Amino acid sequence: MQDGANAARPTVLAVDDEPTVRYALGLVLDDHCDLLLAPDGPSALDLLSSHRVDVVLLDLLMPNMHGLEVLPRLLAADPTLIVVILTAIAAAASVVKAMRLGAWNYVTKPWENEQLVEVVQQAAQERKGAPGVLLICDDPATLAPLQLALERQVRVSTTGVAVAAICGFPANVVVLEPRPAAADADAESVREQFPHASVLVLTEKPYRFDQVVRAVLQLAGLPCATSLLPEAVVNAIAFMARHYGEHLGVGDVARVVALSEDRLAHVFKEATGFPVKDYLTRLRINIARRLLTETNAKIDLVAQRVGFSDGSSLSRTFIDLAGVRPGEFRRSMQGVRPSSG
Repeated sequence: MQDGANAARPTVLAVDDEPTVRYALGLVLDDHCDLLLAPDGPSALDLLSSHRVDVVLLDLLMPNMHGLEVLPRLLAADPTLIVVILTAIAAAASVVKAMRLGAWNYVTKPWENEQLVEVVQQAAQERKGAPGVLLICDDPATLAPLQLALERQVRVSTTGVAVAAICGFPANVVVLEPRPAAADADAESVREQFPHASVLVLTEKPYRFDQVVRAVLQLAGLPCATSLLPEAVVNAIAFMARHYGEHLGVGDVARVVALSEDRLAHVFKEATGFPVKDYLTRLRINIARRLLTETNAKIDLVAQRVGFSDGSSLSRTFIDLAGVRPGEFRRSMQGVRPSSG
């Protein structure tokens, strides 16, 4: 997640099998958050895989997958997620179990509107304060693969070296790629700014980003269940991060790593969980989010910089992955940091 997202409206995912309940939640919460709605557990997990979600309102008694089955899967996908249980008073035993499984709070049905809004706002504030990993680098693309890999397990924010001093992100791990001419000074400054965080300084190049992921997760005290990526996948990701603004196809990437398109597609999806084209799209959107936050460049120019044909194409994809239009995202970031085009 980009630095400055604390200023944005929280995104709330409401999971309930009753259409009338989802409709009522929309009436109450639409003015206070960006609301996503899911009718069941599998749909909620699908939405969580493609959207940044701050708070989940989770019903328990749902067909196909009970809320107590959904809850651990949500938290496995995002350990910093704040989950609030929506339940009837009669389900007290289930609420106790849900709290033991990691739920943050609960709201009983029927709810008082003001109480529901207050709980959601408190949950969003709790989410804001969750410590995470801060990536500091002036080039918005250099650490983007690291961000994509980490944000499945921990809250992630990115910023430039010069503005790191005014960053309010509560980091317990900081990854710094310093400026070439000021490596020692940048490292010393970051350590002073984040005295309670573990600081990892990336000075030796080239480095494998998957090795950095493992090091960061270790510093954060989080498990790393995945093995190091195949060399071809690492090289493919590095190539896409260098050439994200160009017109790239799977064939272009396959030629660079000396694999057939079919072979690359297989090993890449197996290693990352994404098809090559989907990964490139997510990489571009992450870079676009930072450009939208840190510059005043017009949407069409941002689109061209990150490899989209025009602003409309960027907007469609941005909505799919970020849940809002690029302009809405930029407005939510305004006032967070000074920037120029």
